[in-house]
Amino acid sequence: MFHQKQDLAMSKDEKIKDYDLNKSFERLAWRLNPDANGKTKQFYPNKNDLKALKNIAGWIDRQRAENIKNNHLFAKLYIHRLREIIRAYKSDVLEDINQKELSKLLSYPLEYFYKAFHQDLYNNQFESVLSRATEENKDVIFNELFEREYTEKVVIEHLNEMIAEALNRFS
Repeated sequence: MFHQKQDLAMSKDEKIKDYDLNKSFERLAWRLNPDANGKTKQFYPNKNDLKALKNIAGWIDRQRAENIKNNHLFAKLYIHRLREIIRAYKSDVLEDINQKELSKLLSYPLEYFYKAFHQDLYNNQFESVLSRATEENKDVIFNELFEREYTEKVVIEHLNEMIAEALNRFS
């Protein structure tokens, strides 16, 4: 992760507009690019190089702050899940296993979560229906009920409504 160093921090007066980000990147790329023979040239950074680096560092910091500001719900759930992982592995926040577990989870497509939820719902509802049904009609009642009322399409639509409502309510 990139953490802006104190000596790279820009004062409000020094802040460069985001549209200058390309110029800053081009400046540093030009300075660090090898010559035609593949050799890198030695140089001493000057004021313009430092200004370009500060601009890029400032842009990264602003993007990160904006991402957190615009994604509070994600941040809450991320932290909640991180706490669960830390407890499960009896680790601390600095260990790589936590980030690996969260990255693995977040790498799955959304469809995977819908299918997993639907399967869990099926298993949970099966127990509920079985407790209310007689021995003779358990399978028939459950299959008809689940196929009619808990299709994957209906469950996904309901989940999407719940997610949209949560986003509207808490964002």
